[in-house]
Order: sequence, then C-alpha cells, then structure tokens
Amino acid sequence: MNKVFAIAAIVAGLGASSAAQADLFSSINSINAQGTRWFNDFPNSTLTVTNNGLTSVRIQDSNFIGTGFTNRHHTALAVNNTPYLFSGAQAFQLDVDVIITGPGPARTEAGIWVGTAPNYPSSAFADVGNFVLLPDNSGEIAAFGGVLPFFSNNQPANSGMNRAVRNATRHLTFIYNTSPGGSSINYGVDGVFTGNQGFGGLNPNTYIGFYTQGPNGGGPVVAGNIDVTFSNITIAVPGPATASLLGMGGLLAARRRRR
Repeated sequence: MNKVFAIAAIVAGLGASSAAQADLFSSINSINAQGTRWFNDFPNSTLTVTNNGLTSVRIQDSNFIGTGFTNRHHTALAVNNTPYLFSGAQAFQLDVDVIITGPGPARTEAGIWVGTAPNYPSSAFADVGNFVLLPDNSGEIAAFGGVLPFFSNNQPANSGMNRAVRNATRHLTFIYNTSPGGSSINYGVDGVFTGNQGFGGLNPNTYIGFYTQGPNGGGPVVAGNIDVTFSNITIAVPGPATASLLGMGGLLAARRRRR
C-alpha cells in the first residue's frame, strides 16, 4: 500500500475511533443536583440550587448561624438526571466556566470533583479529588485529594496561570487520557495547561461533577454567603491532535516562564 494512503487510512481510522468514542458521552445531557449537604455543619442555612443542566448550575448558600466549619454541595454529570458512571478506561475532556460572586468574609471554594461515591448522593464512603478555585487562599487554583495528581498555580512551573479571584470567570479544562503506557491528566486554567501528569488512572465507577464548599470558618462565623455559577459545560473525547497540542502548549508555556 502506498505510504501516503496508509497514513491517510490511519488518520481516518483515528478520526472514526474518536467519533465512535464520543458516543460514550453524547448521552450526558443533564446535571444531577441531589448531592447537596455532603458536609452539613449549618443544617439551617438557606440553600438554593438553580439547575439549568449543561447550560449552567448556580449554588447559593447563606445564613450560616452557629459555630460549625463548612457546608459542601455536590452535583454530578448525568443522563436524564441519573448520575453517569465513568469506567476509568475512557479518555475525556471536561470544560466549564466558574465564577464565585458571593461576598466575603465567608470563605468559598468551588470547582470540579472526581471520584468514587458508592452511596451518591450521600457522601458515605466517598473518595474524591478536587480541581478547585480558592480565591480566599491567596488566589490559589489547585488539584488534590483522591487519586488526582497534585498541582498548584503556586508552583513555579505553573506561576503563569491566572489566579482565583471573586467576580471573575475562570475557565477550567480537565483532560484525562489513557494509553497502554499509563494514564495522565492535563489541567488547564484559561487556556494555560500544566502538561500531562502521569498517575495510576481513575477508578472504575467514578463520578464527575461540580461542587462548592464554604464558609470554611471554624468558630463563630461572620456574615457572608456562597454564590457560585458553573456554566458552558461540555464533555467529549479529546482527539489525538487536540491532546498532543494541549500538552505542547503546556510545555511551551512552561518554557516561556523559565526564560
């Protein structure tokens, strides 16, 4: 076979494979918002969830009366409102815009959660990680917990990333890739990427969604509220070209920062 045609066939095959894999996620059409009050130190707070599916989800929580530490509220990607279970063998790219508009001094964190939750919507026996905005922690954006490889924009290699601030939208991209050589995650903040970080891979029966937590107080909690909106939510299988370019983008950004 002519080498040109052979290469074209391989590329076409990869494209067809990606299209077929994309069908894995085409059924995801909603957000399940039943996982509220995973942590519930303020059971009498005023909680409002405005669920517009993949268009937007807004979580508002206020009136933190008492001496507890925090409330935490989870949502999950879903098919007709039934939370979707990821196998751990499926590559995907998840994108979402996040804005934290609730005023301080209540401290807020918000972002993507990934992990196992055998009793969802309950938090019982859950093991999850977070890719999260922490505007009240000097603007840190970080990933930690569960099986997720750690990163922070406090690290010198990621110092070119934007900081987390209130009243400003941050675009988070979470790219999970699998291969015979191992799994990796590439974290992106407003189009700047860490590059692929290898790890053992996501567990079978993994949920993925969005969460908020606050006021993260301890002791008497002063006035403030939690107000977070997640919008423009998309999930798809990353194409081979996209995955490699994003990895190169992360490396190029890192090189620019070292100069």
